Amino acid sequence: MFKGNAALMALKQAMAEQKSEQEATQAAEPKVEGRVSGHPKGYGFLRVDSLTSYFITPPQMKHCLPGDLVRARIVEDKPGSSNAVIEEIVEHGVLDFFGTVRVRSDSYFIVPESTTLKGWFYIPHSMRAGLVDGHVVKGVVTQHPFRSGKAQARVSMIVGHESDKDVIWKLALARQTIARHDNLGAELAKSIRPTSTVMHDLTNIPFVTIDGESTQDMDDAVFAEKYGNGWYLWVAISDVDGHLLPGSPVDLDAQQRAVTTYLPGMVVPMLPSQLSEGSLSLMKGVNRTVICAKMEIGRDGSLLSTEFCQATINSRAKLTYQAVSDYVSGQTDLLAAPDIRANVKNLYWMSKALNNWRENHALVAADSSDYRLAVSDYQLASVIQEERNEAMKIIEECMVVANRAFAEVMRDAQAPFVCRRQDGFTADALPKISAIARHLGVAVTDDELQTPAKISEVLRAVNASGRLDLQLATRSTLSSSFYDCENGHHASLGLPIYGTWTSPIRKYADLINHRQLKALCLGGGQTNPIDPAIMEQLNLCNRGASRAEREVANRLYCKYLEYRVGELLDGLVVGFRPNGIDVEIKGVGARVFVHKRTFSAPDDLVTNNDMGTECLVNGQLHVSLGQGVQVRLDPKDLQEGQLIATLK
Repeated sequence: MFKGNAALMALKQAMAEQKSEQEATQAAEPKVEGRVSGHPKGYGFLRVDSLTSYFITPPQMKHCLPGDLVRARIVEDKPGSSNAVIEEIVEHGVLDFFGTVRVRSDSYFIVPESTTLKGWFYIPHSMRAGLVDGHVVKGVVTQHPFRSGKAQARVSMIVGHESDKDVIWKLALARQTIARHDNLGAELAKSIRPTSTVMHDLTNIPFVTIDGESTQDMDDAVFAEKYGNGWYLWVAISDVDGHLLPGSPVDLDAQQRAVTTYLPGMVVPMLPSQLSEGSLSLMKGVNRTVICAKMEIGRDGSLLSTEFCQATINSRAKLTYQAVSDYVSGQTDLLAAPDIRANVKNLYWMSKALNNWRENHALVAADSSDYRLAVSDYQLASVIQEERNEAMKIIEECMVVANRAFAEVMRDAQAPFVCRRQDGFTADALPKISAIARHLGVAVTDDELQTPAKISEVLRAVNASGRLDLQLATRSTLSSSFYDCENGHHASLGLPIYGTWTSPIRKYADLINHRQLKALCLGGGQTNPIDPAIMEQLNLCNRGASRAEREVANRLYCKYLEYRVGELLDGLVVGFRPNGIDVEIKGVGARVFVHKRTFSAPDDLVTNNDMGTECLVNGQLHVSLGQGVQVRLDPKDLQEGQLIATLK
């Protein structure tokens, strides 16, 4: 009936011409490649480079995932406004994610926890076994939404249930692949060395441990005595290597963990608690094998000599930071034997000399308060602001000088060890540091700012200035410290070489250094080369433990601050970011983020001054680092686990 129909043929011709025109138009449109970033409101951006990005509409975002590397054509929807239309997925950005299982009728989905990962991921029938509504899970993407706009996933791990009291902790640990200890049983027995003869008996020396009141994994004990114009300091460290077989199941597990993870209300030890809080802990009144450093400390706090030995000690007392601090400050007496009180007094005056030496020859961080989150039954009961007291300073000085002594011995013997490095300022922060140095009268070039001597000079001048804004600005420019098998300086401590060996129960790097030290000083000098791959593992695990701690703290803060929504909270400006400022809530310690869009218009220019101490809007001062401000929290952000606020 339609054969030879002129109208139909004309319509087909018009459609073909229209399609041809569309294809020609699309071919002429610019093509770009970039990464997709999502927004909680459903739209996104295609980031081509640091200066170029294009808007992605919500319908287009249904066909991609944040992090995808895509090819797209750029369409001008109106003069001066362009959108990205995605044509090809070059590389998938999201491979796995965390979320919550939701069951609707007979359909199962994973709802991502990330607010920028929009849409529910369908779970096929064959992959639902054992799942219930409310399970918190790790999902793996099995079908990308590019073709159909519908994504699918399978569950690779059940973390817990949203009703679990400890689900916050479970999720933080799972995200960083930190596992709690299983019952090791036979593996633990296989990992213990046979008892061996210890070379020295130091049980007559009245060593003490000084720790927090609840600490059970005590790996260091100290003793000091006066002599002539100085002191002898003994630092005894639990001989973990003398107890644990290298390459055994527990040792390999500790290497994978690399560090004890301290979360608010929970500790995940590097070593099983049977060891860390049992046979390796330097308990009061129990003989323990240690590696002991005997150091000669001059009257001026200088380190004159060091001897290492393996020994047996018997700690005379488990002292707390508070009790020792109150005693040396003259507030209370110390209920202990006379030789213990004499030891504490000697430790106190010696630590003053050590601190004085560091102030003159190295660097000492300015005193600052810290916040401890008191958790009861997986709820944040209170936030306790703690100042560094005299006892904490005693132990800090003892450990720093013991670590210095170790690193210098290993360096002088040209023996390999795990060096703790901090290389100074980040490269992109050098202009800011140059401006701060000039302001403080320190003559310096950018090249000199990467030398240990000038780094120390600038940091010392900043500390001496007493200006909180300069201290905060400088702190943000320092690169992170890290473990390395290549020797290097520790700029923020102002030391040419540094390595830790004083926490082998809690840090695998320290256990490696124990073994190297024993091989050098007690085993005929035959040390082992250190695998650089282990350094990567140590640094990765340390960063993971820190991230897990921050995640739990932030989520607890969100719940804790819910009842203060709408209030004006006093805070302190502590940092600037490209898109806003960080404010620390006074008396609580929570850090909240204030986005620049809440205090500036879209066309405003938001910058920092050359020293990075002031936030400027169109060249006018808005806020300064260290300035007191008031902020208000939003309930929706807190419910989503985000500490975001607006300025008054």
